[in-house]
Amino acid sequence: MKIRGWMAFLGLAVFVMGITACGGGGDAEVGGGKYSDIKPVLKKFNENTESWIATMEKADTAKKVAAALSDYANKMKELRVEMTKMEEKYPELTDMSDPPEELREEAAKMEELMLKLMSTMMKAAQFADDPEVQKAQAEFDEAMK
Repeated sequence: MKIRGWMAFLGLAVFVMGITACGGGGDAEVGGGKYSDIKPVLKKFNENTESWIATMEKADTAKKVAAALSDYANKMKELRVEMTKMEEKYPELTDMSDPPEELREEAAKMEELMLKLMSTMMKAAQFADDPEVQKAQAEFDEAMK
């Protein structure tokens, strides 16, 4: 796998973690909290990542790895649009302090997924020379821009 693609993914993950780590959540019961519109984006990010990790754990051929990577790239490309909107709406979300109460569950889930992601990347790297995997990696790189 190209390091640049993984770095782009990790950059996106760090941004998402920065969102979850920002303070100022407010009262989730009244008005949904200051950052309540971020929660569905984080949830979707976590769901997509969890699904991809599960698929990759079962992938035992280059073709399956490429298919999983392409599927994930497509999902992340769609999500990236939402993430960009959140970056623009909340430019202050770069602080890595404790997450607000309303985002703690998704933040904890994301941390758990980032640990699992490392073994997933190693599995994908086994098939890095395969042309289908390289094509899927290029799609992934593009989705992460």
